[in-house]
Amino acid sequence: MQQLLILNLMEQSTEKTYIQKLTAGNKSDLLLTIQELRLTGNERILPYILALLAKNDAEINTAVFDFIKDLKNQMAVLPLMEYFKSNTNKQYVFLLLDAFWQSNLKFEAYLTDFVNMFIQYDFSIAFEAFTIIENFQEIVAKEQIISSIALLQANIPGFDADKANIAGILMAVIQNLRTE
Repeated sequence: MQQLLILNLMEQSTEKTYIQKLTAGNKSDLLLTIQELRLTGNERILPYILALLAKNDAEINTAVFDFIKDLKNQMAVLPLMEYFKSNTNKQYVFLLLDAFWQSNLKFEAYLTDFVNMFIQYDFSIAFEAFTIIENFQEIVAKEQIISSIALLQANIPGFDADKANIAGILMAVIQNLRTE
């Protein structure tokens, strides 16, 4: 029990050190810290890493998106989706979708959110959302499947021909997802 407490305190101390480095502002320290966290990080530090995107620095943004691509801990999905849903910067939405796809994390619980991204944005972002949904392998709630298809059907009349075509394919993909 005491060893577990000591390990927990050491982990909290390490997290505080990382957070201090991520919020200090020195670019070289930020980049080194992100690189180190790619190997040792955890989901509790993720919001601090995502906050770095506000700096609008190309090198830092690349490091952040590369970090996301390397994530393998399923606990990271919730903070990623919270950030994703609150972000309206088209460039970041596109890059986040690409990073999500490359990370191989399981996003099936967020089917409707990805369908909404498909609907709201242009063809390039819609295609990224399509790709993520197409690669779902886990079970998806039947209610999400039904509501996602209804959302697409309601919005197809407003799409251009290319997006309407891929929306039809997406509906077929969604209908074939595994359900409970």
